[in-house]
Amino acid sequence: MKPRKLTKEDIDKVRNIEGFPIGSDEDIIALSDAPMYTACPNPFIASFLEEYGTVYDEERDECVHVPYTDDVAEDKHDLIYNIHTYHTKCHQKQL
Repeated sequence: MKPRKLTKEDIDKVRNIEGFPIGSDEDIIALSDAPMYTACPNPFIASFLEEYGTVYDEERDECVHVPYTDDVAEDKHDLIYNIHTYHTKCHQKQL
């Protein structure tokens, strides 16, 4: 995608989306690097997906997702917890 300038008209297209930032249009434009990154919901997402996206094909998809089913049990005596027992405690010499 070619770089482009985010405009107030582009911002108006996504202004009603939940999560739209509180700020001036000028600040949102200044923080954006359109079309790849915008400081608001990206109004260019449809054209981005059109150019870079691929259609999901269940027959050709080789990605296999299985749920993690092992038991997960930790307590204060497990190795990971004994590495740094007091990570917030200050270790300074006593005077």
